Amino acid sequence: MDLTPLVQVNAQRLKGYIPVAVKWINVQAQVDWAFVGDAKFTAPFFDETIQQCMSRPFNLAFRPKSSVEALHISAQSQDCLNPSAFIFHLSRCGSTLLAQMFAAVAQNFVLSEASPIDRILAAKHFNPELSDQDHIAMVRAVVLSLGQRRRPELNRYIIKLDSWHVSYIGLIQRAFPGVPWVFLYREPLEVLVSNLDQMAGRAMPGSAEHLPPNVDLMDALTMPIEQYVSLVLAHIFHEALAHQNSPCGLFVNYQDLPLVALPKILEHLCIEVSGEEMAQMQQQTQFHSKQRGENFSPDSVRKQREASAAARHFSDLMLNPLYQQLEEIRWRP
Repeated sequence: MDLTPLVQVNAQRLKGYIPVAVKWINVQAQVDWAFVGDAKFTAPFFDETIQQCMSRPFNLAFRPKSSVEALHISAQSQDCLNPSAFIFHLSRCGSTLLAQMFAAVAQNFVLSEASPIDRILAAKHFNPELSDQDHIAMVRAVVLSLGQRRRPELNRYIIKLDSWHVSYIGLIQRAFPGVPWVFLYREPLEVLVSNLDQMAGRAMPGSAEHLPPNVDLMDALTMPIEQYVSLVLAHIFHEALAHQNSPCGLFVNYQDLPLVALPKILEHLCIEVSGEEMAQMQQQTQFHSKQRGENFSPDSVRKQREASAAARHFSDLMLNPLYQQLEEIRWRP
């Protein structure tokens, strides 16, 4: 069902609906919507909450679709929160923990790695003729549509992005000027070992959309996997360093989470919390951020111990120099 004619007649029909998927058909975006009502997005990732919502009989029976125009209508007609902060990260370096800490506070709406944002950020991959102005407008529309104020207590909107979205910092800053952001990073050998053990989507070779610069598909499939993942991580480092002078950015090392980093992050994001809320946020650090119910156990020593000779070689060669550059601007807004 195409939702666009309905929302043009009565925008209130979108209340409680958010975009849950964006698919590109030729050069046109198709938006899938679902009714989420007042669902609390406290799961580690956006798609986990959406899967729960999609299992409801109403969403199984009624699956509205629309053109991208409905995003603009929703963003303009609904009570949508403006973003308070963006969280960028290297991958496997505490961003999910930070998002879960913010989600523990009732007035925060935390969106974690929402796939509709990913598809809109990558729009020029699917439609190379898309103008910068139209791309910026689409980014604003999808972010605001997802930020519909579905519960009265919500007054802050914090968006954790995927690791490869660091390439879009400039685009996001143009869409939402002045909104502060943090970039989380970690000792690179530990990040490399984590991705080799269980690869993030961006780190998998074979995706033409996600190839690092100057690497073709054949190279990606034939070079040592340690080298390929190091190239992916190096690209993320480079993209973050390109924005090292942005007054909106703060660079945070994983090892400072949570006690040292949290007060500095809150100050940079201009977020004030009560003593009770701070306790709620810090309580989240006792648990595994991605395996709900499991206690957290530090893994830096284990990852250093498990690193192969090849992983150490490529980390030393390609990643450590970039890591040291980030260390030089640590905490510098």
